[in-house]
Amino acid sequence: MEWKRFLSIPVCSVFLLMGFVYYITVFIFIEDWVGLQSSAGTLNAMIFTFMASLCLFSFLVCVLKEPGYVPSPYVPDVEGAAVPPHQEPLNNVSNIQASI
Repeated sequence: MEWKRFLSIPVCSVFLLMGFVYYITVFIFIEDWVGLQSSAGTLNAMIFTFMASLCLFSFLVCVLKEPGYVPSPYVPDVEGAAVPPHQEPLNNVSNIQASI
């Protein structure tokens, strides 16, 4: 099940670290800098909250999403082997090297 991935030490440590950074930034730094009761402090806290939530969302997607696979017809290039001009390359790596 996908939700069991959250019980690992690295995933839990990321959540703890993000919670610590969020608390320190909003309730210590912004509060001492401009105060959370001012409009500038509220705006800074809202912007940081939005950015932190986007960071956690992208982390959640990475944890829950499958990593994918290598297609079966993929064949890696051999180092130093040149592709003849009349033959089509096997993958994108040789396309990039040929265009340089």
